[in-house]
Amino acid sequence: MIDKDVLMDIGLTKNETEVYLYLLQTEEALAGEISKRTKISRTYIYDTIQRLQQKGFVSYVIRNGKRFYRAAEPEKIIDYLKFQESNVNLILPQLIALRKPTTSKPIIEVYDGAQGMKNIFTILYKVRPKDWLIMGSSGKSAEVLGEDFADIMESRRVKLGIKMKALMTKTEKGIKTAQRLISYRLTEVRYMSQDYENMVATYIFGDYVTMMLWMKEKPLAILIKDRDIASSFEKHFYVMWALASKTPN
Repeated sequence: MIDKDVLMDIGLTKNETEVYLYLLQTEEALAGEISKRTKISRTYIYDTIQRLQQKGFVSYVIRNGKRFYRAAEPEKIIDYLKFQESNVNLILPQLIALRKPTTSKPIIEVYDGAQGMKNIFTILYKVRPKDWLIMGSSGKSAEVLGEDFADIMESRRVKLGIKMKALMTKTEKGIKTAQRLISYRLTEVRYMSQDYENMVATYIFGDYVTMMLWMKEKPLAILIKDRDIASSFEKHFYVMWALASKTPN
């Protein structure tokens, strides 16, 4: 099963994704057939195809006065992304110049949805802290982001040399997640009473503190950047760390 969200994440609309995937499975097709197979109204099908042509995902040939559409090779996706990146790089210096100087006030940002929450890990890897402290984890992250993403995240963390200290709750999911985490290097886990279980986990790294709200229907991350606040959370973490159990029993 194709993960359609991946194509939408790179800029394709839902209709564009449906049309492109259909054309990949057939050698060529008329607009009417594409409309019928994808259940996209003929009112919108031509605009959708035109946008795909502009992005280089679809081409066409004319035979007997009729236009037959074909999907470009999947490798063209990489060309499209490189083109997008090169365009952004052209204006990147101007964007950086527009950014206002950071003030002394704490910076607070909200990241909505599963895709938004993944940005937290991008920031983590960029900061590359010596230690990544996790407090109140109950193993719910895999339900929201998927186990495959969690494994990729951990592998990258280890590769970057970031040590993890995680305070897990003594729930079935928490213990199972802890066992998976300690299979990776640079990982240390301790356990808190299951009374601490909730949908919020706190990440502390560098000058950042993040509240990860692992609600499956409406996941949310609140990111705070401030050295003093991060230091306060670090102190609280190590108090809890000293009281936590080294085993789940």
